[in-house]
Amino acid sequence: MARHRINWEAIRRLPILEVAAILGINIQGKNALCFGGHDNKTKSLHFSVEENLWHCFGCGRGGSVVELVREARDFPSTLEAALWIQRHLLHGLAAIRIPDKSVGTSRYSEAAPKSPSEKVSPFCSDPEIYEWVLEQCPLLEAGTRYLHVERGFNKATIDYFRVGELNTDRRLISELREHWSGERLARSGLLVGTSDPKGPRLVWWTNVILFPFVVQRRVLYIQARRKDDKLPRYINLRGVRMPMFNLSSLDTAGLGDDVYVCEGIPDTMTAHQLGLRAVGCLGANAFTEAWARLLAPFRVTVIPDGDSGGERFYANVKKAMAALGHSAERIRVPPGEDFSSASQKGLLAVNKKREAS
Repeated sequence: MARHRINWEAIRRLPILEVAAILGINIQGKNALCFGGHDNKTKSLHFSVEENLWHCFGCGRGGSVVELVREARDFPSTLEAALWIQRHLLHGLAAIRIPDKSVGTSRYSEAAPKSPSEKVSPFCSDPEIYEWVLEQCPLLEAGTRYLHVERGFNKATIDYFRVGELNTDRRLISELREHWSGERLARSGLLVGTSDPKGPRLVWWTNVILFPFVVQRRVLYIQARRKDDKLPRYINLRGVRMPMFNLSSLDTAGLGDDVYVCEGIPDTMTAHQLGLRAVGCLGANAFTEAWARLLAPFRVTVIPDGDSGGERFYANVKKAMAALGHSAERIRVPPGEDFSSASQKGLLAVNKKREAS
């Protein structure tokens, strides 16, 4: 059928580093730990920007963009991988050209060290460790009460986002060090004070809610939130790049579908509970060019907070989308409120408050 006609040439020319980043592969220079899970310290997955190919020296797999998506996402066939690429990525990434082999530099040169003395960040996402942490930290009564009574989230929403809770860090640190080396734990961004004579400690405080960032069924990040509302409320992993929250919601989105971009985790959860396909961007200045390309195939609506930070957030998303030739609409939230609080108070009707940019 016509709707299954695949533009193979366009797909195979999509920039492989861009596709790898969207798949959640943490690239340092032109190398990464293989998504197959066999790597421990050595980054055996290598990307050739000039050839637009990849190869893993550990498991022997490799190929083009299509094979990368098929292997990383466990598609049963190349055809299904290509259909997914065409549906989700082609329109957003097609404008990016593969570097000409005759050109000495490329748009990817910034991804690699610019000189022998420049250091690559020692921190990297470690889905295996993060998944284990969540298994050890199920949501308890206090956390459930905070999310349900104070924030208005129902059980289905809480379960969907796989929210966890940490009450004590010493037991968890001890068990973590039984399973993984101190070097790997430090690289994962979970530990601080590794040189402290008293021993390392978790980057999070105790008595926090844990929100996992799941991409392609893998936990790529965890952010903690204090239950007592003292500042700082949110605690991030040390040095690890934060992806968009709830990025997996785009897996079922088709060309032109509505996608809502929220300013924070609670707003994203609220949007999901209201039946909206939503992703979260944490921080007014955090929205990136790569995220704009990822959202380019969809109809984007921003839900900023009702404050000056929210205005900056909307302006940044709007500017990034406009650079790709796309618009961004918005939902206005009352001054001093965010989407979550305004929805709880009945101050918003989502289908009536959207306005063109």
